[in-house]
Amino acid sequence: MSLFRRLGRIVTSHLRDLPFGRDSVQSASSYSDAWNGAPDPPSASSPSQEEQYRANLEVGPHATLAEIRLSYKRLMKQYHPDFHATDLQKREMAHAIAQRLNEAMDYFESLLGKGV
Repeated sequence: MSLFRRLGRIVTSHLRDLPFGRDSVQSASSYSDAWNGAPDPPSASSPSQEEQYRANLEVGPHATLAEIRLSYKRLMKQYHPDFHATDLQKREMAHAIAQRLNEAMDYFESLLGKGV
């Protein structure tokens, strides 16, 4: 599955949580569907919070903090909102992805940074 399709699925599934209005969410959702194709149906079992964070950062279950940081930096270079300043819908999607990446990185730094 391509990177854009995976991130499109992540963004589409989390667009309801975004702080801007309903019309913006619907337009961003339809944009992500058009950009990445139709999202896959939801799985039967919902993944745990750590599994979601690992999926957001595209790392495996045994990734070290260094590997997680490399993946985070690579994805932030690609999806930072400042790189999508000309297209408002892409900027909103990139902002949502960047928020998810930051949340996941904070989780892993607090977890792995303490030596757990």
